[in-house]
Amino acid sequence: MAIWSLNAQTVVYSQDFEGAAPWGMTTIDNIASGNVWNNDAFFASANYTGGTGACATATSDGTCSNGAWDTYLVTPAIDLSSGTSASVS
Repeated sequence: MAIWSLNAQTVVYSQDFEGAAPWGMTTIDNIASGNVWNNDAFFASANYTGGTGACATATSDGTCSNGAWDTYLVTPAIDLSSGTSASVS
């Protein structure tokens, strides 16, 4: 994932999801199910994004639970105030 400031063509935030979560992010498990975000390697899962390399994923495979779950992966604050537009890729 990358967030670009288009007016300067500058990457202001980038994450490749290599290594263990949370990658400087915050993971939130709203209902204490134990199902939270990690990368595909942690879950021994494939990258279903259509891309290559590691990806972030939230799956009940990690806890072998088919119950309800509600999880967020939140980036740190990203300052885009100096740009006129931005994009995520």
